[in-house]
Amino acid sequence: HLPDLHDLLDLVAVGTVAALAPLTAENRVLVSAGLKALVRGRRPGLRVLGELGGLADGVVQSAGDIAFRIAPRLNAPGRLGDAQEALLTLLEMDHRKARGHAEQCHEMNIRRQEVQEGVLREAREQVEALLHEGPQEVLVVAGQGWHAGVVGIVAAKLVDLYGAPSVVIA
Repeated sequence: HLPDLHDLLDLVAVGTVAALAPLTAENRVLVSAGLKALVRGRRPGLRVLGELGGLADGVVQSAGDIAFRIAPRLNAPGRLGDAQEALLTLLEMDHRKARGHAEQCHEMNIRRQEVQEGVLREAREQVEALLHEGPQEVLVVAGQGWHAGVVGIVAAKLVDLYGAPSVVIA
């Protein structure tokens, strides 16, 4: 038995925004409809993620809310190794169980931030040493024990900080 597609619009909106897909044409229409579904709050896990992300009553009202409040918490378990908690957060319809899964995602996001900051700190030390040697067209840094789940984020931060293409190797 297939679900009614209208029942999936909230997930379409979250997935589209979290994947950084352009919000043009069909994507804009689908995300707009999905935001309306998110306001109705059918999935308790998404509501709890909103609460944990600082949204009033956990209500997602914009693509920005998804991008900055929901997506990082949903992506964190997969970045750290196992996306199961994120999946369970999305699928669980029992409020108590959904809260438990969402709280796990939130805790994993805190851990992901800590790991990311450690890698970024070490990467910046390497970049500063490279720049001390002279201008660099491309920044390439590597670290033993760096977590592969955060190197893409760290590379993007290096681009923002130094204005040069960056490669971060774990």
